[in-house]
Parts: sequence; structure tokens; C-alpha cells
Amino acid sequence: MKRYSPLQEINLAAKLADLRDADYHNTLLLDALIELLIEKNVLSHEELHAKARHLDQQTVVDGRVLPSSHPQSDSTKRPNRPPEDSVSPTPPPFS
Repeated sequence: MKRYSPLQEINLAAKLADLRDADYHNTLLLDALIELLIEKNVLSHEELHAKARHLDQQTVVDGRVLPSSHPQSDSTKRPNRPPEDSVSPTPPPFS
């Protein structure tokens, strides 16, 4: 395992914090957009979930979308995702 200097570790921790913050803000904006589209009857929860399942079953290779080769059933198919219990809690709202 590669060793990092204390300064490099601090820089990595700061970059990770910045990524988490950006991820939170992007998720918040995406949630707001989805809620507005549903409230305005542009799409329904069912359409959204169906599209999410469809996209979840696809794999992108060199910019091309390929069908997933995972043998799992549709209800358990979750490629390239960490187990649910390993996901960190949502950070506090931004100011």
C-alpha cells in the first residue's frame, strides 16, 4: 500500500470533502427537479422508476450503451453499487 505524507493525506481528505459537498448539492438539485416535474404532471413516479430500472440495467462501454450482462433478476439487479448499509448518511443542508 502506498504511503502518503501528512500533507498529502490532508489534501486527499479535503478533496473528498469537496466531492461529498458537490454530490450533496447535485443530489439536492436533482431531487428538486424531479419533484417539480412530478408536481407539474410532466412525469409520474412510476415513469421515473421504470426509467431508472431501465438505465440501471445498461452498461456504457466506450460511449456506447450495452445491455447489462448481469444474471440477476430485475428486482435485485444493482450493478456497480455498494451495499445499502455502506452508504454514508446525507450531509447536512448547505447554507
